[in-house]
Amino acid sequence: MAMGMNTFLIAYLRFFILIFTSLLSITSYAQANKNGWLWAAGGQGSINANAALAASQTIRQAGFEIFAVNSGGTIDSLLTLSRGEYDFANVDTPTLRKVWNGTGGFQQIRGFSQVLSGFPTFFFMIVPENSPIKSLADLAGKTVNGHTPGAVINLWNQDLAQSLVQSGVVRPNSIKLSQIALSQAVDALLDGRSAAQVGYTFAGKLPDWVDQATARGIKLRALRMPENINTAMVSKGWQLGSGADIAEVRKMDASISPSDLQTNGITTIIIARNNLADDVVHKFLTAFFLDVTKIGATHPANLVYKEGPIYGSKFLTDDLPVHPGALKFYREKNAFRSTLNSTGNLTINQSK
Repeated sequence: MAMGMNTFLIAYLRFFILIFTSLLSITSYAQANKNGWLWAAGGQGSINANAALAASQTIRQAGFEIFAVNSGGTIDSLLTLSRGEYDFANVDTPTLRKVWNGTGGFQQIRGFSQVLSGFPTFFFMIVPENSPIKSLADLAGKTVNGHTPGAVINLWNQDLAQSLVQSGVVRPNSIKLSQIALSQAVDALLDGRSAAQVGYTFAGKLPDWVDQATARGIKLRALRMPENINTAMVSKGWQLGSGADIAEVRKMDASISPSDLQTNGITTIIIARNNLADDVVHKFLTAFFLDVTKIGATHPANLVYKEGPIYGSKFLTDDLPVHPGALKFYREKNAFRSTLNSTGNLTINQSK
């Protein structure tokens, strides 16, 4: 009995230390890079309550404002939030309109649980204290995309974005859910105003801007798939999240039928300028995602690939400096294996 209790206490202590050290890395990046950028971090994954609360508090203490935290890719999930499953401070309307207008404060997040069906989406919108963007209303009429200069909101889930519009939470023209013009995207990448441009392709078709961008010297860096086709891809021998090049993308594109992609088939392609390693924004987001992953994210579609979480270990360790703690964890290429146990929890085994 005593031995079992000691084992439990040791495991609990290790978990506490992991959370503490992970939050220190988030704080260090936030403190070091307060000014000059509008940052957003978002992703699909079931994040446990302690991790969500601790991360939000740490980011706020570092001088950033969190405008929105939501869960789920459907309007039902959003309405569940409005009914109080998440105790948002200062939200006094039956919808999340105030949240998305930036008037909701999130100093207190008393609950962070999975709602209804599907995997929750957590979303932090983070801005420097001196940012002219004070709410999502300030982005009206601008295209919102990953690392778009001046308007940075990364919505990985197109269903969620469409639900926001259809529900009236976001006015149809207040946030454009399309790509920015190719010329603007590429120019932003080349002159350093943007770290990466995110694009989506549906029904197995690569967007035209991929060829045009690569022709202008922009390097394709990563791709990711939802779980419903992740299994199909792995069965065909593809290693998802491994820093693919155009040829690999075309092979994947040809190997998946349109029917596999029609419902939830979002392929996220990230292209980035070649000196991405010097970009503080991407380093911040990378460190954030790595730490959240270690704390308790459990989404197989976005976190678990044959080569590792997020962008894959090859992409991370080959050419992208990250926080020392994260870099140590991911030091060796393919040095860890990520698996999902029968309960759906993420288990990371680091090799010796």
